[in-house]
Amino acid sequence: MSNFLRSLFFIFFVSSFVNDIKCQFFSNNITYDEYIFEINDKLTINQNYNAGKLALTEFLIDLAHIHFYSIMESDSLTHYPETLYYLGEIYRYYEDYDMAKQYYQAYLMLPEHKDDFCYSHTMELLDNYENIYIYQKTDENITTRHLPSPLNTPYSEFAAMEYGDAGDIFFSSYRPSITKQYSSLFTPFFKSDIYKTYYLPKGLAVPQKIILSKSSKQTHNANLTFSPSQKFFSFTQCEYSSENCKIYWGEIDDSNNFINIKPVSINSDKSNQTHPFLILDENGNGILFFTSNRPGGYGGYDLYFSIIKNFNFQVPINLGPIINTPGDEITPYYDIRDSTLYFSSNFHIGLGGYDIFLSKGYLNSWQKVKNIGSPINSPFNDFYFYRNSYDFDGYFSSNRKDSYFIQGQYCCYDIYTFYVEEKKLTITEPEITYTISLNDTINPLKEDIISLLPITVYFHNDIPDPRSWDTTTKYSYDELYFAYLKLIDKYKKEYSKGLKGEDKLKAMQEMEAFFNEEVIGGFDKLQRFTNLLLEDLKNGSSVTIKINGYCSPLHTSEYNINLSKRRISSLKNYLLKINNGELAAFIEGTHPSGGKLRIIEEPMGKELASPYASDNPQDVQKSIYSIAAAQERRAQISSYISDFKGSTLVYESGIYYTDSSFICISTSQLKNINSIDIPIYNIGNAPFEIEILDLSKDCVQTMILDPKINPDKKTYLTVLLKEPCRSKPGLITIKLKTNIQGDELHLISILIISD
Repeated sequence: MSNFLRSLFFIFFVSSFVNDIKCQFFSNNITYDEYIFEINDKLTINQNYNAGKLALTEFLIDLAHIHFYSIMESDSLTHYPETLYYLGEIYRYYEDYDMAKQYYQAYLMLPEHKDDFCYSHTMELLDNYENIYIYQKTDENITTRHLPSPLNTPYSEFAAMEYGDAGDIFFSSYRPSITKQYSSLFTPFFKSDIYKTYYLPKGLAVPQKIILSKSSKQTHNANLTFSPSQKFFSFTQCEYSSENCKIYWGEIDDSNNFINIKPVSINSDKSNQTHPFLILDENGNGILFFTSNRPGGYGGYDLYFSIIKNFNFQVPINLGPIINTPGDEITPYYDIRDSTLYFSSNFHIGLGGYDIFLSKGYLNSWQKVKNIGSPINSPFNDFYFYRNSYDFDGYFSSNRKDSYFIQGQYCCYDIYTFYVEEKKLTITEPEITYTISLNDTINPLKEDIISLLPITVYFHNDIPDPRSWDTTTKYSYDELYFAYLKLIDKYKKEYSKGLKGEDKLKAMQEMEAFFNEEVIGGFDKLQRFTNLLLEDLKNGSSVTIKINGYCSPLHTSEYNINLSKRRISSLKNYLLKINNGELAAFIEGTHPSGGKLRIIEEPMGKELASPYASDNPQDVQKSIYSIAAAQERRAQISSYISDFKGSTLVYESGIYYTDSSFICISTSQLKNINSIDIPIYNIGNAPFEIEILDLSKDCVQTMILDPKINPDKKTYLTVLLKEPCRSKPGLITIKLKTNIQGDELHLISILIISD
């Protein structure tokens, strides 16, 4: 079965599992069983480390835990610090998020970190860890179901989506290419292909393989997607021997045949292109979203888009750092109904493995990424999110506990469907919780400011300073805004020209809605933002904001770069004039509060303009007075970075707090002490009592000086360590609970390391 596993990891370039630059993975050239088989004697520490990484790669979670735990209890932990990171990952798979947090904290306490990815991922997790408990709560509005056989098999099925009015389901499957009749004569040749099934009155029809003209025994074919019109399609084809993946696309004729299949022009022999999601109209204009590990990205696999004009694919552009991370972002799906991108990531804060996330926006202008939570997300890998075109139900793929498998605990992927009761997928926003945590601080400003981003303001055509090549302007955005509002009637008239009856009325209502929601709404957000910005700066914060400028496709690229700079300039002028120029002192660094403001300017010109915005100057209805063109003429405050010096602790009554929930101590230090005293505080305004629920090892004894803690007082938890705990490296955990209503369990951990 080793060939199956090795090839499975390859084809999921389709899932980006194998990426040697990341600490999660050891090698895809050998399986766990093969590695262990070659070792005759007891495993060394290094062999345990490699075996643990291989087991984790193959989702042999329990075996990985045994290998890494043996390292943690050895004298060599400090030489293999990422062991603690892996144990944190394992406990996230176990859904023991409290224990996982302890291992992540332990990892940061070791003096050396040999892997930059592990370290940065741990920092990202701990900075936002409380959100995991929010994502873990099941949304009762959503129901998921594991699709039965014959669609799902003990191998791997993924990338499901529906086509046509008949409800055909197309999906990809990775399975043996040799029939059962000959399986005893030949080694199975595992291959990924595209299949089709449909619903019968009592289940699903037996899937039929789809033969594409570009298919051969030497290639994997997967990830079939259809354009919204269902007139075009795209898919991934990977060479079986050279391990290179490319995207192909084609047309669907009136008989539903796949024709004119050809590779997209953006493919490269030096990187993988996969996970296509194609948006293409009959005029040949649209966008291709896809995944690639091409050079110049933010991590291993990033999400990119290519604008399509007249069936020509333009140079790919990275979706940017709001979406992409040092990890992997994969399987994009863009819903044009609500301008929402869905994708999976193993770096953004999640329940474990790959989670599914969403972000509203377009091209490389995106809002804050949100985790869609349980029950669609799980502690395992969840991806290939897709919503039906006729409602908000859909499909995703996962290797969670209910999935069928051929080898290993969670080796293989199945297709799941989800149903949304209210026909609207709602995302629970993480809320700030005040029940505590070490030295965390709360600043309501932070949430208020982040909730406003990005802030987009709009301009009339060639404004400010028409027909000018200047890069700055004397105008302030508020002046341009009020002048723009006076043109609303003209925009409604021009946009609806040539239409009659209900169509004309609908066009006028659409334009009015654009002005009310986008133009007026954007300026309203800007005014709220400036008040919050001033408050943050007066608290002494150092703030960096970035302003992007954009243009419609009219005029040349050079001219539009200057025009986008003028639009940025007008927004800066507005910021500098509020409160009689109060922000100037922060930019100069002379304000008595010590607050500082830095503004980064990024003119984008017309290069990211929508293909639906006309570049024909003779067609003023479409190139100037259409909503598509108006949406491109904008400036945007796209990022806000602050140290939030005004943070303050927010207390609730009866709050447990300890600044020593994780202690790292060496065996030599334990020789000089008899016990460890851990202070526990009540920083609330009502007393509470504390009790010890569980100790992880028999060689530990505990006692509490006074179980009842009054407000603003503290007690001590005394920990006595007996042999072998005093001389043997390992992790000791103590579970505590208070009688505060709704209070969760509290963990105190002691990591003993060898010198």
